[in-house]
Order: sequence, then C-alpha cells, then structure tokens
Amino acid sequence: MDDPTIDARFLEFMTYYPRREAKRDALKAWGQAKITDDEWVAILAALDWQVRSEQWQRDGGAFVPYPATYIRGRRWEDEQPRPVSAGRRDIPNVNVWACPHQPRHCSQWACARQSQLDEAAS
Repeated sequence: MDDPTIDARFLEFMTYYPRREAKRDALKAWGQAKITDDEWVAILAALDWQVRSEQWQRDGGAFVPYPATYIRGRRWEDEQPRPVSAGRRDIPNVNVWACPHQPRHCSQWACARQSQLDEAAS
C-alpha cells in the first residue's frame, strides 16, 4: 500500500478503521465511491461513534464489517442508535392515543375497526 497514487484519505481511513483486512478490495471500493469532502467529514464523525458501538465491540470486533463492505454500503450514513431505557419509553403507549371511542377501545386498530362499524351502521 505504498503506492503514491493511493488517495491519502484512504490511507487515513484505514488507520482509523478497526478491521484491516482485504485492503485491496477496500481500495477498489474507495475509488468507486468517489468520496467528497463532506462525505469524508461524515465518515470521520460516523467512525467516532461506530468504533465504540456495542455491535462493533461484541466478540472482539467480530461484527465489524470489512472495510470494502463499509464503503460500498455507505455505512457512514447509518444513524447512531439511541440508547433504549430500561422501561422501553421509546415505544409509544397505545393507551395514550387519542381515541374518540375511549374508554371502549384502547388501541388504534380497535378504534379504526370501530370507525368502520360506525360508518357501516350510518
């Protein structure tokens, strides 16, 4: 990898990337991707949280994608996972949903079904 035609950013990418396998394929993917300045900034920002993610840390890094897979899949565009609270508060409570038939029905599906029955009856 001492070829002077290799993009300096690719070499820098490979120093940050935790999996250093199949470098030739990664270089080919890098050339095909034509990484812009904005994408380069996004790659660095994404790698900052991805290398610390639970998925990439699990089993000694066994789930870190090959660098070419990362590049071809544009994995820097992945969204950073939000922490899930113990009570799973990120999932909306269907009982909180505003239903015109409350308290008869406590879910959106039941309300939709009741609306259909109400329309058929009128």
